[in-house]
Amino acid sequence: MGRVKVEVKRIQEKKRRQVTFSKRKNGLMKKAGDLAVLCDVDVALIIISSTGLPYQFSTAQSLRQILDRYLLHVEEEAAICNIVNGAKTHDVLKDIGEGGSLLEMVERQLEDQHIELLNITQLIELEKQLYSLLRETRNRKTQVLKETVAAKNKKARK
Repeated sequence: MGRVKVEVKRIQEKKRRQVTFSKRKNGLMKKAGDLAVLCDVDVALIIISSTGLPYQFSTAQSLRQILDRYLLHVEEEAAICNIVNGAKTHDVLKDIGEGGSLLEMVERQLEDQHIELLNITQLIELEKQLYSLLRETRNRKTQVLKETVAAKNKKARK
């Protein structure tokens, strides 16, 4: 015999609601721990009950480490979005170094011919070059993030 499917809606009875919260909270924390072990990832879980009590679970040395890594990632993504949407995109990409030569090729392509005049083959080639530049940029960003996290971890150990 299988389990009965539970309708997901607010439990009206306060005592039953608290028991369900406690059981499901523990189950969720167990699942988070399982995910961390099986997939070799860091997991942070924060639960705030209806009474305002906070519960936390973390697979790293501290919840703060995971939150710092998350905030760093969010800030980096926001910075990249601002750069991409801003007028300084080309200047920033030129400063990256590794992607500079490819960026110069793409810029020459765009300067030599107006993009509206390119045929499908030329557009496909330009798209490939842009994807390559994007991949190099992401690799560099990942490298910088890893170095930053390593430096912070080293600083935290001292």
